[in-house]
Order: sequence, then structure tokens, then C-alpha cells
Amino acid sequence: MNQSFADQIKAARSANTPLLAIETVDNIAAIQRIMAALSPKTPFIQWDIVRGWTKIATVIDGAIVENKAGEAAMAGINGKNLINPVASLEEAVNLPGKSGTGADFKPGSVLFLHNAHEFLKDEAFTQAIMNLRDEFKQNMRTLILLGTSFALPGQLAQHVMILNDPL
Repeated sequence: MNQSFADQIKAARSANTPLLAIETVDNIAAIQRIMAALSPKTPFIQWDIVRGWTKIATVIDGAIVENKAGEAAMAGINGKNLINPVASLEEAVNLPGKSGTGADFKPGSVLFLHNAHEFLKDEAFTQAIMNLRDEFKQNMRTLILLGTSFALPGQLAQHVMILNDPL
């Protein structure tokens, strides 16, 4: 039986898979589905080449709900308005990871990179992704590359899990 998109995301996080690529034609809808599938305590942050680092809000029962954990996570980022994709990935190492237990439990951060497929020919970009793999794996942080399709270069092919979010 095929897993739903939300179940695939939860399974990847549970298995501590730090690098995901999601093929989608609607980044915003994919982000909203992921946010709905994971804990509301999760720090969600997004990056794009125009706005740099930005917080994400979600809609729950028709109301816009700010992701306070994501806003707090961005407070620890130097140069959070960076629009250089490599420099932004270098700063991502400072995003908070999983911590605490019980009522004090805080899930690891999720960072979404919009249109990441456009940067995969840049060796510095792919190296920056690889540099995050072990760092993120240590405490359950996740980098999610968003794009219409992914042809991963050899150095990433065995390290990035590709999921499809159909329209």
C-alpha cells in the first residue's frame, strides 16, 4: 500500500533523514501539507532567492497561525536576510535541533529552500547541502529542497530522498 505524502514526510523525519527533495508544482501547498503533518512546535523556516530567510504561517481552521518556533529559530541566524543560497545554507547549521523530553520536548527545525532545483549545477551549493547532512542528522533537523523536478548530481544522489507531491 502506498503511503500518503504526509506519511512519507513523517516517516522520513522519524528515520532521521536530514535531506529531502520534494518535486511539486505548488511549493506553498506542499509546505502547508508538511506543516499540518508535523508537530506545531516544529520550527519551520523558508528561504528564497529574493526574500532570503522568512518565517512561515499556516492556516488552521480558517485562521492564520504564526509559527513562533520558526520565528525564534531565525533569531539565532546571522545575516538572516541573506539571498546567497550557499551562504544561507552555511548559516542553516545554526538552526535549532531536537531537544528536551516530555513537556519540554522541542522538535528539530525544518528549512524549506524554494526552487532549489535551479541551483544544483553549482558545486558550492551541492557541497553546502552535503555539509549539512551529518550536522542535521545529529539532532533531527531537516532540509527540504523544493522544485518542479530533481536530477540530483552524483554527490547528492545517495544522500537526498526524493518525494513527489502530485498536484
